[in-house]
Amino acid sequence: MSSNLIKIIAGVFVALAVILAFVGYRMSHEYADTANKAQQTQAQTQTSATPQTQVVVATKPLLANEPIDRGSLKVVSMEIVPAKYYTSIDDVAGHIPPIDIDAGTPITPRLLGDDHQLARLVPPGHKAVSLSLTDVIGVGGIRTASDAREYLDAGATLVAIGTAALADPRVPARVVRGLARG
Repeated sequence: MSSNLIKIIAGVFVALAVILAFVGYRMSHEYADTANKAQQTQAQTQTSATPQTQVVVATKPLLANEPIDRGSLKVVSMEIVPAKYYTSIDDVAGHIPPIDIDAGTPITPRLLGDDHQLARLVPPGHKAVSLSLTDVIGVGGIRTASDAREYLDAGATLVAIGTAALADPRVPARVVRGLARG
């Protein structure tokens, strides 16, 4: 090939490279402009489409079976509200909740016992208690005191005797007597 032909081909490639760089530059700016416009439109629709509702909220943890004082409540604007809620502190102050209410929780009739099914099960004068269940129960294959001792030595705090008690109802008593002897 002659040197002139090589120079012409090189010039064409340089021109193509410049054209491709310009096209890439324009495409990237058009994409960025489109993304910015979409982001602005989305922000505008979010601010205009989310109505705010005034809701009574606990400002500090409220203890069960203790009257709620006005200083523990405030009215805040919320986008997402529960199905039933209070809008006035006067409607909530003085109520005695049957369960503990965490700070920041919207106050609802359900939390105040008006619609709380579990609270209705607790007899008057009694308190519901929640327990941390960290105990390990050994289950399965316990027929003798030595079987139960293996589970207890492995860290169980309780053992359950099931099928063996069905076959012989005296097995639980024998296991207890065997564990008592050591």
